[in-house]
Amino acid sequence: MKIIFFPEGDIKNAASRYRVYNLEQYLRDDFETDILVSPATSPPPTPFHLKIRYPIYLLSRIFKGLMAGENDILFVQRGEYLMGTLKLNKILKKLNKKIIFDIDDATFLFNSKVYEMFKIADVVFVGSHFLMRVAEKFNNTVFLIPTSISTEKYHVKKHVKKNEIIIGWIGSPSTIRYLDLIKNPLEELGNRHTIKFVVVGANKVEDDVPKIKNVNMEIKEWGLGTEWEDIKSFDIGVMPLLDGDWERGKCAFKAMQYMVLGIPAVCSSVGEANHLINNGSNGFLCADEKEWVDSLDELIIDPGLRTEIGHAGRKKIEQEYDTSKTAKKIRDIIKSEFGDNTS
Repeated sequence: MKIIFFPEGDIKNAASRYRVYNLEQYLRDDFETDILVSPATSPPPTPFHLKIRYPIYLLSRIFKGLMAGENDILFVQRGEYLMGTLKLNKILKKLNKKIIFDIDDATFLFNSKVYEMFKIADVVFVGSHFLMRVAEKFNNTVFLIPTSISTEKYHVKKHVKKNEIIIGWIGSPSTIRYLDLIKNPLEELGNRHTIKFVVVGANKVEDDVPKIKNVNMEIKEWGLGTEWEDIKSFDIGVMPLLDGDWERGKCAFKAMQYMVLGIPAVCSSVGEANHLINNGSNGFLCADEKEWVDSLDELIIDPGLRTEIGHAGRKKIEQEYDTSKTAKKIRDIIKSEFGDNTS
């Protein structure tokens, strides 16, 4: 049995990196695997991709799909923004090819093709409870597969008493707008404590980062080789979110990144964060500005609390969000749904 992966993007695409490229390494012992690397880092494709790289990619995808054997599985990760791929998947389905559709964002809010993928897939993997509720309206074989982290790669941060506390956020240009939610709390806390606020991922949109008074600010570009070192510099990690369907569909992965390093996560009480975090035990959930101020204030003052919350967060990731455990769950699902033919 071979699993042929069609990721949305290349290794720089966060969803593809953790839900395909990293995961595939843990599935090699049980399955033959193959990855067709997407021509674009993230959607939408540029004119260059559409005119030059995309036609080559589409031909390769057609070939690999048609050549898949009766025991092979086509693993379609998110994607479907590229023209022609939904039609191709429908053709492959009519040819009795086995399809897993994997999704970790509520992309159906902007792309109705996703609903069609829910319908034609033999199995649907979703990254959050919100996505699961939607997918189950179209498919009876839906499984919650969280975005996961290889915990063996990362060590827990040691928290000590220090003069300047670093509160950090990592994200992408499209999520910079959420920082407005914590602007006032950070300014209030800056009157009480010496704070540095580090923003990672404002690539080319530095001017969109809100100007926050009373705190030192540092804005860094995201880089594949520097991502984890940047996060390690944080004493506290934040994940503010608006309360909308798009946000409810997210997988709370920022918080997981903080937690695996033993960095206490403070998050908006929206969507998947409510399933990941037990408020006050392995992280903090905030519904308004007062709760942001109170939660951050406690952690700023007390390095012992940062250690306690950080260790509990790390334990949560080890127990439920480690890539090896996720890979085992996927192996069991594949063998249950498609048969135990791994040869």
